[in-house]
Amino acid sequence: MYLINIVKSVIERHAGSVWVATTFSYIDRIMAFIMPLMVMKVIKKPEIYNSIEYVISLSILLSIFIDLGLKNYLIYFARQLGHKERAILLSISAFKILFGLHVLAILGVLCSSYFFQDADLYLVSLAIARASALTIIGLSMQTMILSGYSAFSLVLSLVNWILCGLCFLAPSSFSTLGITTLFFTGSFLIVLSSIFFVFIADLKLEMRKSFSHLSESLQWGWPILLSAAAGMAVANVSKIYAFNDLSIEESVAFSFWMRIFSLIQLTHVAVISVLVIQIYDSSHKGILWGNFQRYINCILVIALFVVILPFCSQIFLPTFPIIGWVEIVSLASYFIFWVIGAYFETYLIKNAKNLLILKASIISFSIYGLGIFFAGPSSMLSLIWIMNASAACYTGLIALSLIEK
Repeated sequence: MYLINIVKSVIERHAGSVWVATTFSYIDRIMAFIMPLMVMKVIKKPEIYNSIEYVISLSILLSIFIDLGLKNYLIYFARQLGHKERAILLSISAFKILFGLHVLAILGVLCSSYFFQDADLYLVSLAIARASALTIIGLSMQTMILSGYSAFSLVLSLVNWILCGLCFLAPSSFSTLGITTLFFTGSFLIVLSSIFFVFIADLKLEMRKSFSHLSESLQWGWPILLSAAAGMAVANVSKIYAFNDLSIEESVAFSFWMRIFSLIQLTHVAVISVLVIQIYDSSHKGILWGNFQRYINCILVIALFVVILPFCSQIFLPTFPIIGWVEIVSLASYFIFWVIGAYFETYLIKNAKNLLILKASIISFSIYGLGIFFAGPSSMLSLIWIMNASAACYTGLIALSLIEK
């Protein structure tokens, strides 16, 4: 009891600490980046790493839609309603309906995979379970923020990543699907515990109000959902495409180096969090070129590092997948286009031009989709070039919007 009281007092003391929240955020990002790579290094079975990346990519895409914008709508709704507790209870009640559909989807695909003996269908069931877990994590984060515990809002996500480490304890006799399942143990535990919380705990389900709340969240959030989907789709759909249509060697190499090169995106997140203050405080209507120069200098330093990394890995880490210099430069250019577009996007968000961002996202993803459909890339390089065309289009459209503004 004494220990519990100490823990409780520590939590209450640091509940709103920005430093604690920032620390947890960085740890969460680092673990999200490293854990899949650890599979390649520790287990040393490319097919397992490939399956894990496939499930992660598919679950990210599914998670955008399967909550109907509920988790993003919660804080906005609470402010409009002026009653946090009521907003949280109504959101949980609405989530019961969605979660019931999540469970049915998981069980349906899982049974189908068993009936048809289809390993790919089983991976889809893992992706749905992880997408549902991500929704639960997101909703719990928003609930904790509203309840004044923002510093600890990422704890559930961290626990989820820590439980991924169970796959490293599996004996070598375990199958690819067995180890992949262990990697997503945290997702299953979150879903299973939520079944108890949502369906067994004494929480009333207000059916009419719940459906009304879901409808309102979708009406409010559909532009955000579409923009997020279009923005995240290129990288994740490409990984899924590589898993299904490229050779195992190219698929593994593509997913692996996409994750390594995403260091450029992580740098963007870190740098823009500092520079965005100057952008929002400035009354200047155009691009702050001094601000942009500081930004691009940081990006180019990291880009140079990740471009050199594949060549170094061939010498010091020969077990890592090998790709050619053309693929390396092409991957780097894709991520550079992506982060520059994201930087310019900040100016449009500042001026509430979200619709322009949505249009640019849809047009650029349409170019990507047409490239995949008509070209049907049969190699990693051709797939990366289509990604480059999409990212360059998005960055160009966003830059054009700033010039016209």
